[in-house]
Amino acid sequence: MPLNDLAPADLTDMLQACYLSAWAYRSNENDELTRSLRESGIEFQGPAIDDQVGKTGTQGFIAVTQDGTRAFIVFRGTEPATARDRATDANIALVPYQGLQQPAMVHSGFNRAADAVWGTIKFLLDAITGKNPAVRIHVVGHSLGGALATLVAPLVRSRGYLDVRSFTFGSPRVGDSSFATKYNLVVPRTFRAVHALDIVPALPPPNPYVHVDTLVACDGTKIGTEHELYGGGVLGVLEETTNVARRFLVNAASLGTAGVNDHDIYSYMGAIAIGMRDRGLDPLSNHI
Repeated sequence: MPLNDLAPADLTDMLQACYLSAWAYRSNENDELTRSLRESGIEFQGPAIDDQVGKTGTQGFIAVTQDGTRAFIVFRGTEPATARDRATDANIALVPYQGLQQPAMVHSGFNRAADAVWGTIKFLLDAITGKNPAVRIHVVGHSLGGALATLVAPLVRSRGYLDVRSFTFGSPRVGDSSFATKYNLVVPRTFRAVHALDIVPALPPPNPYVHVDTLVACDGTKIGTEHELYGGGVLGVLEETTNVARRFLVNAASLGTAGVNDHDIYSYMGAIAIGMRDRGLDPLSNHI
């Protein structure tokens, strides 16, 4: 079941995850990344996630708070100039997913990219947490990174970690309805942010692809879950459907530029901050 409401702590964590997702685009700059994280009370745990064997181009990093209570698995999003990223995004055939107890199908390109680095992730994660099931683990990413976070979060849960949360920004759909249903049970504390006219969350097309819960919409004025913004019942469904249709129409009229601009990770950062202010929260006192 999707979450009905966002707590202030959820928004604080979401903004932090957005900053980390932006920093993932610098994951190959270890010295600068280490310095930025340390200034925020977080320690980089090297080596960086970087698939040089499978050649998928998957990149990111793992970090842990200085008090050891939280760990972060962060994935870089698509870099359009990188052929490997484009190939990963384009490989939309469905393949079996091994991270859940029951059969489910997922995007072949995303699955291959996640598999390529899972061995490194579980080794680093178990090493830095001491396999402590009480550690809270946030799996986060933007764009392609959000898709990878969605695939890796259930794998982390399968290692016995009890508190696994996922924060994604502009993530495409990842799997079929069986995957989404089972994922929602395994990682219920998932927040899938979609900013305004961002077109990437509309891809790949629905049927057979289905999004996981919980949608958090932010439009540059407010932020909230489907329940908070649209309510329940027929009127809520109608308003949500109207917003989806508007996304396609405006993107078509702008030749896709509106959706590209709204997909930018810094656009998400600003929209979340504005949404927090609309709720009476101060993002300047909460970001990392």
